[in-house]
Amino acid sequence: MISEKDPLEYFAIKPVKAATVSEISEATASSPVPPEERVNFHIGNPVQDVQLSSAYLRMVLGVDITREELTDADLDAIVNELDLDEETKVELEFFRDLIKKSAPYTPRGGFNKNAPNFLIKHFNEWLTKNQQEPLAYDLGEKSGRREVIIATGGINEALRLLFHALSNFLINKPAKIFLYGIPLPAHLTNFKSLSFHHLPEAEEKLIKSLKEELVTSPNTPAFLVLGKNTKEEVRRKLRQLSMERPLFFVEANDAPNHLSLAREAKMMNRVLRILTPGIFSPALKNLSTLFFAGNPDFIEIIETIHFQLKGTPSASEIELLSFILKNDLIKKFDTSGKPNVIVETEYDGYITRGINEAAYGAHAKVYEEKIGAIISDKSQRFGEIAESLQEKANSLISKSSIQTNAFKSDLFGGLTASEVLAKLTSNIYSKDFQQDLVDSFLYSFLHHHPEYRSKNCYVISGSSRTGLGLLGFHCGITEVIFPDLSWTYEHCFPKVTVVPLTDNFELDVDGIIAAVKKKLSDDPHWRNYGAVALNNPHNATGQEFDKAELKRLLKWLLGNKIFVLDDLSYQNVAPKDSLDVIKTIRQLTDELVEEGYLIEEEANYAITVHSVSKTDSLAGARLSVIEIRHAEIAEKYEAILSTIELNLGAIFLTYLFYRNKVETVNAYWRLRNKIFKERNSALAEAVEILPDIRNRFDIYIKPPKGSMYPQMIINRLPAGLSLDWLASGLARQGIGLVPLSTFARTEKGFEAGRKTFRLTLGGTDNAEILRSKTRRVLIDLNRMIAEEAAHYNRKKFRVQPLTVKKTQSKIDYASNWEKIEANIKANFGLVVSRYANQFNGEVSNTNRIEKDYLAERLELFKQRFFERTKIISDLTDVISADKGKHLAQILDREFYRDDLVRREASFKNRLYDRTVHPTQMYSLKAEWAFEKLIENLIRGKEIPQSNFDLLREELVKEYLGLNVAIVSNEESEELILDLNSIITAENYSALYSDRPFETFLSFWGDWDGSNRPSGQGHRLVAAVLIENVVRQARIIRLLHKHDKSLKIEPAIISEIEKLPKNNNRFTELFNEINSLTHQLEKRYRGILPVNIKAGRVRQFGMKLHIAQDPLTRMWHHNDRLERKMLDLRKQRRDTLEYYFSLNKQIRKTLHGLIPAIQKNISNHELMIEAGTYRDLLKRFIITPRIHQKLITTQDPFAIDTTVYNINEINEISGKYGNPGMVMALQVSMSTKPDALISLD
Repeated sequence: MISEKDPLEYFAIKPVKAATVSEISEATASSPVPPEERVNFHIGNPVQDVQLSSAYLRMVLGVDITREELTDADLDAIVNELDLDEETKVELEFFRDLIKKSAPYTPRGGFNKNAPNFLIKHFNEWLTKNQQEPLAYDLGEKSGRREVIIATGGINEALRLLFHALSNFLINKPAKIFLYGIPLPAHLTNFKSLSFHHLPEAEEKLIKSLKEELVTSPNTPAFLVLGKNTKEEVRRKLRQLSMERPLFFVEANDAPNHLSLAREAKMMNRVLRILTPGIFSPALKNLSTLFFAGNPDFIEIIETIHFQLKGTPSASEIELLSFILKNDLIKKFDTSGKPNVIVETEYDGYITRGINEAAYGAHAKVYEEKIGAIISDKSQRFGEIAESLQEKANSLISKSSIQTNAFKSDLFGGLTASEVLAKLTSNIYSKDFQQDLVDSFLYSFLHHHPEYRSKNCYVISGSSRTGLGLLGFHCGITEVIFPDLSWTYEHCFPKVTVVPLTDNFELDVDGIIAAVKKKLSDDPHWRNYGAVALNNPHNATGQEFDKAELKRLLKWLLGNKIFVLDDLSYQNVAPKDSLDVIKTIRQLTDELVEEGYLIEEEANYAITVHSVSKTDSLAGARLSVIEIRHAEIAEKYEAILSTIELNLGAIFLTYLFYRNKVETVNAYWRLRNKIFKERNSALAEAVEILPDIRNRFDIYIKPPKGSMYPQMIINRLPAGLSLDWLASGLARQGIGLVPLSTFARTEKGFEAGRKTFRLTLGGTDNAEILRSKTRRVLIDLNRMIAEEAAHYNRKKFRVQPLTVKKTQSKIDYASNWEKIEANIKANFGLVVSRYANQFNGEVSNTNRIEKDYLAERLELFKQRFFERTKIISDLTDVISADKGKHLAQILDREFYRDDLVRREASFKNRLYDRTVHPTQMYSLKAEWAFEKLIENLIRGKEIPQSNFDLLREELVKEYLGLNVAIVSNEESEELILDLNSIITAENYSALYSDRPFETFLSFWGDWDGSNRPSGQGHRLVAAVLIENVVRQARIIRLLHKHDKSLKIEPAIISEIEKLPKNNNRFTELFNEINSLTHQLEKRYRGILPVNIKAGRVRQFGMKLHIAQDPLTRMWHHNDRLERKMLDLRKQRRDTLEYYFSLNKQIRKTLHGLIPAIQKNISNHELMIEAGTYRDLLKRFIITPRIHQKLITTQDPFAIDTTVYNINEINEISGKYGNPGMVMALQVSMSTKPDALISLD
């Protein structure tokens, strides 16, 4: 069956809520403040300083780091110093730019849409100018929504991002992934709700196989991943298939525009293109950088997933590729890896007479290759033997933590930076060269970090996010426990548990151990997939955790073989003049081994992800080293890393850094800490010099012990004031501040971060600029807090005591309620047991249901009962005091027709809109039953035993969640309960305040026909209308009963007597309409003309007119149903008009009877009904909510019906004095302006 809706709708993506930090970043960047005046305390960039970048450049070039006069601002001086030629200056500029641009994070998507970089412009030119057929994509400059982004990691990583996005954010799941011409690593075929299917390689079989698969599941979204190009005929057939079926294309084949499905008509939004730098030159195909182009919804979600799993793209890779393209270096690439003309070495020695020279040369070549292979094999074997000997030696030498790397080497040690760059650019395609570069980097890196073992270390082409995410989603460590106020580990692991820090922001060691014990108690196998993640120094508190407590925690965790993940991003980072050692998890673990508390096997459960992001001020490079000593995890991890393309630019740059001497690298790190200290001192000075009169709220800055995140604490933050609100206001003024509570997940964490902003010492602003900006922040923040505090002061409702004489109630309400509670509790246990049996006796805590839950619910309804009785009691006293004069004034307004002008003003000034809740915590049925119980108690009526049975049933069902969902026909009860509650509050304010208010409830209702019937508005209006008529009728009955002298039209009395029967009939009519609506929808959706095909015999009979056409028969049947529907709708209109007419008649009658009501006010029943009566129709309005697709769909029936229903309700209500029942329409999921234009 061909899908009846647009196939593209199957690929709708859930909206992703932007992170708080992202929202603040956007607002700060969009502020009218010039960039140089903005305060970027929210961005976690590392320190950016000309002193540091110049020192880095000197280290790269092999110049003495102490030569501070040589800076990256004056490259000519460096050229002269090193006696370089002018051509080398291009390379020097590249080194400078690579260092500077690798320091900050790149923008999300790899470029700023308002200022695109060279690479994205170059790619855009390739799309639009350098091809047979141009194809334009929006970079975000026009619409604000990007259709192109940059990513890093290569094709497999690109597909990992896509599949992760589909698994988590595709609305219609499950989905099928069809693969053509592209093999996938095992870890890419294991995503929840996605199934993977390989299609035949032969193009002639592709369409047939795909079509067969799609027919078996016509409503399942399908994605075809194309790993190679196809013929034009095949592309056209694929296009046609996607127009009929839910089929989306992912091109991972570097197809130029004219070979891409995107160029086909109406296909731009049905194709996602993944393009590698191979589009510029085949030699660049396996670089890390690539481009996504296509549907903006998919581009947006992939950009978000890239940020969550990997951070932003690597700046180093963007810069390296840009350098190659700018300097046209692709011309010198040999794409095959071998020269076209090959000169082979011939045998140049003595040849015995008679031996064939050519044959001898060939044999010599064969033996040369064999000998070379033997040497290679033996050398590898020697290496293995040497490694084995090294391990044995290490075990013999006193448990030393220092591991030698004697059998690894720096393969480029004798080359200058320019020479290494030349090798890099000329061997960019060579996997052997790439491995040599990785090995040289690791050798150099481990020279500075001897605590790691070389054989257990792997280079991650990505940030710590990447490293941890691979562990969490693909290596079996699926759940972590970590301390609160930490970075977003939720993005890296499917499941997380958070333990609060202590009051002084230290690790709660006992709390973490207790959390692990709880996990192991629930599942003894948890240690196989669970871990504890630690980050020290800590982001975001700036804390350096207590060493002794850390060791105590490690001793217990590793001793019990629990994985410990060291998220190491701030090793020895602190605002100090010195380079003090802050021992890492690995170093502390080695200490515990040396001290005899742990054995080597237990120590292998510590895993370190060591990022160069903040330590080396290379956040944009996206590079980490991971050490995994656990053999099983390491094997999985290494296999996955082999599928990710290397960040060659980042590895190249960090290799040049780490190949320096230990003292040189330490000098760089010491300079980094010194700059942090200068900036930290500047913040402290800004607070110190601010006069107390300008720092009313005692704002101070707490320096970090480690890392780079001071805390700005508002000591006298007014109660009720939210830092999130302040942060939004400051961002609009160009001040970016992140509340510490942004990083909180626990109640204690939120409370700890409630008064604190997390600052950063990173970025480009030096100490002097920071001092000035911090002063501005302090002044503006104090001012804003003072302004906001005026609005956030808690306004208490001033209760005015009644001045009238109070009468003693004859009804003992307290005693009555005690009897109610006793009756409900009497057989409550039996009802619980009955439902427990339905659950096979497995309802846990049956005693708790009765003792705690029931007691809590009864206490709530008891409070409501006594509040209502007090209001009634005081209201009757007020009415009696002035003999009903004030009541007569109120009723004069209530029994008068409504005014459209008043309703418009009330709607515009409403405080909120009330949305329906199909599911909630408590049961509407229980609420409704207790509401009726309270009404009857107040009126002194007897409560039948059946009511108590009902209450017990509903309370037990409520606890078990069996009656919590609200179906469409119960929304009317929800609306009336809302009106009852708000009108009670209205009566309370009228009694006890000099500032009473009048209720006006805007009630949202879903009218889109998807989960609520299209006539839902009629039902809601009718429910309130009937309730209003019933309440007016009660007053008429009481007057007629107690004052026989009154003349009331017999026709009205007769209609009032018929009310119960008419009300039931009207309700049944609505139910019948709903049932018939669902029946028609099911028939139309379940049977389509294309599926109805008569057999040969029937076709022959149809020609002879002795058999019916099945399609015609279905139409005739549906036509009968539609005629019935029209008849029911006419009945609904007539009945609704009858009730509005009756409401008007009773209202006018009561308006004339106001003196009689005042005269008979001594009657208690009448006083209650008349005193509490408020016209419900004047106090509510329906605000329909429809989905955008209701308007944009090809069939206008649904939207036409909705508009007709709105007009019908307003026409009838307005005719009888209640105009404007519907005054607005909400369009949800609104993304297309055409929808609103069409609606208008």
